[in-house]
Amino acid sequence: MDRDLLLNLNARLRTLESRFGDFRELINFLRSNIQDLRKSLNEISKDAGSEVRTVERRLDDFERSLEVLKNEVTLRAPKEDFDVLKKYLDYWNPTNFVTIDQLDEILADLKSEKKIKK
Repeated sequence: MDRDLLLNLNARLRTLESRFGDFRELINFLRSNIQDLRKSLNEISKDAGSEVRTVERRLDDFERSLEVLKNEVTLRAPKEDFDVLKKYLDYWNPTNFVTIDQLDEILADLKSEKKIKK
């Protein structure tokens, strides 16, 4: 009976050693996967950080542009000033002004008419 007990204990010990070896392989596999995941997460984190910095730079540029636009708007002339200018332009009607070339032609025509009359 001692021999049967010894054989039984020996079989159980081998089974436990086999299971222990399987657990060791599983733990090594899990460690490897965790390391791969950690590397992948670090890369994702670096990429996300880079994208965040890019967005922050763009947002800063946008804020500066918005500030410039705000300053330009505050420096613009009020509508009333434009209305006054429009009235003067309509009154003067600069499209009817004569250019120097046109004036030279008119004077030349007048001179030639005076010569013809003489």
